[in-house]
Amino acid sequence: MKAVVFDMDGTIVDTLSLYITAYDLTYKHFGFNLTREEIIKNFPIKLIDQCKNWGIPDKFNEVKKIYLENIYKVFTKVKLFNGFIKLINFIRSKKIKTAIVSFAFSDYVEFIVNKFSLKNYFDLIISFNDVKKAKPDPEAVYQVAKKFNVLPTDILVIGDAESDILMGKAAGSKTCLFYPKENREIYSEEKIKNISFDYLVKSLKEIEKFF
Repeated sequence: MKAVVFDMDGTIVDTLSLYITAYDLTYKHFGFNLTREEIIKNFPIKLIDQCKNWGIPDKFNEVKKIYLENIYKVFTKVKLFNGFIKLINFIRSKKIKTAIVSFAFSDYVEFIVNKFSLKNYFDLIISFNDVKKAKPDPEAVYQVAKKFNVLPTDILVIGDAESDILMGKAAGSKTCLFYPKENREIYSEEKIKNISFDYLVKSLKEIEKFF
């Protein structure tokens, strides 16, 4: 492998349960009371599409503002996944290029990167604002390949969601599904069985064996 692409939420940072709280606060602000199960079901849906589903597409900017305020409030508790710094140092010691590909809003990605001083660990950071097509479209992986002057087949894509795996597969890259215990409320084992990944790991330490 000549390059590694990391998803951010649920892969670098343990955020999935915090997202549920942030969404819940946002829904309630606009008068929607959803169960935890309903929030999880809406989890993969982009915020702009959720606004359409709620019947308030014209309020997207307001919803985004409140949502981000709740993110910053709730995410004071966010933590890196155990072993991430050790893993990223190991990968970079092999002279392998590293990138974040997250389709979260760029200001939120910047918030996480700054909070944990991650900038120097990555050669490229791609967020929602940097692409025309979101995951599972392979556009972001192609951007990484072009920037690093490598083939997509020389890239390993690591993420916690099916969209990460589909993105990597569509680009012709190797894929690794990260499935720690913290993510299992969102992604059931039954759902995971239907994802066509190359590798499955339950801890970040396991990824070292691929290099």
